[in-house]
Amino acid sequence: MDFKGRAKNWDNEKNFNGHNGFEHKTMETFFNNAGFYDIKSESFFYDKKVYQDKIIPYSVFYTIGKK
Repeated sequence: MDFKGRAKNWDNEKNFNGHNGFEHKTMETFFNNAGFYDIKSESFFYDKKVYQDKIIPYSVFYTIGKK
């Protein structure tokens, strides 16, 4: 499970070196390169965060596969 990729304004700190999440296709490629097949990604949680008076949507997803 991981955050779906987000715009850079999520943690708008000058020296932010955190993680901005992944895209489904990126994780599916990782799984495929590791020898998995029947790979599926699905978002299952959606929410919003208020940061500096801006509402920023985000989601969490999982990726599964067979080996």
